[in-house]
Amino acid sequence: MTLKSIFKLDSNFMLISIAFLLFSTQSKTIQEKAPIPTENHPKSENPTSQPFSLQNWTLQLPIGIGSKFETVKHPILTQPGDGFVFHTPVLPLNGVSSANSDFTRTELREMNATNPKYNANWDTVTGVHFMKVTQSIDKISSSTEGKLINFQIHSECCAVMTVRLFSKPETGVLLFADFDKFENGSLTKIIGADKYPLIENYVMGTKFDLEVVVDNGLVYVYLNGELKTPKEGYKTNLLGVYFKAGSYSQNLPSETIPATAVNQVTIYKMELYHGDGPYTPPTPSSPKTNSNDTSVDDSPALNSANGYSFSSILFILLLSFVLY
Repeated sequence: MTLKSIFKLDSNFMLISIAFLLFSTQSKTIQEKAPIPTENHPKSENPTSQPFSLQNWTLQLPIGIGSKFETVKHPILTQPGDGFVFHTPVLPLNGVSSANSDFTRTELREMNATNPKYNANWDTVTGVHFMKVTQSIDKISSSTEGKLINFQIHSECCAVMTVRLFSKPETGVLLFADFDKFENGSLTKIIGADKYPLIENYVMGTKFDLEVVVDNGLVYVYLNGELKTPKEGYKTNLLGVYFKAGSYSQNLPSETIPATAVNQVTIYKMELYHGDGPYTPPTPSSPKTNSNDTSVDDSPALNSANGYSFSSILFILLLSFVLY
């Protein structure tokens, strides 16, 4: 019996083998895409239920009783999909908004990593502190002038820096880093939208990697691995500092049409570091595809996370040639 006839006789077996190979390749890819636990955070009891650990975080919500909004320490959240959705109505529920603010928020607040019963409280002068987060901003409360904060470094007195999104018809949707300097009891804006935009004409729903670094008194902001602040950094000297991330509305109900409008941010990955460093800058990456845009070709690319490896395709081609 010739080699060719053997392949013809066993063609069904070979096709089954090919199917098994493809299934194995896809299964391996899915396992490789499993989320990595957040650095310096204990693993969740059920790590597959969360994209990342929230053990050292407090979740602040736009609901509550009287004038006090609800908080949940060390939340354990489950959600189908690969991220947590922070959905914030502009109209305060039961009249509850943030302390010292008229705005609503659905936001994470950093807790102390050594003793998570207490709020995080570090200073910007000593050590290296950074937070990496993969986000998408999905909804903005107003197309005329929608405003939200999706990231903050905050202190006991004020925000050290924020990342904000503004939506205006004349400028489009702009994502930018905003720095305030606190001196003599007053805030002075030193870096804003006109100087250091992170993304111009942002497309709602597009993922981006944001990395904010405080390195011994200097602050740096990276967007998709690209440094967006000056190379010399922004000088800061504050105590009682902590990270925040989520959806913090900056619109009042009177500014939006309708008053039931919402802001929404999705967080897919989050990583924290506090230590002596040194800090290694990220490598610039390509902009992420807007997965909510049906006009984008979402078919798997060669060697992509959802595609087949080159070796698998080569094997199939050789096998097809022999069978032929």
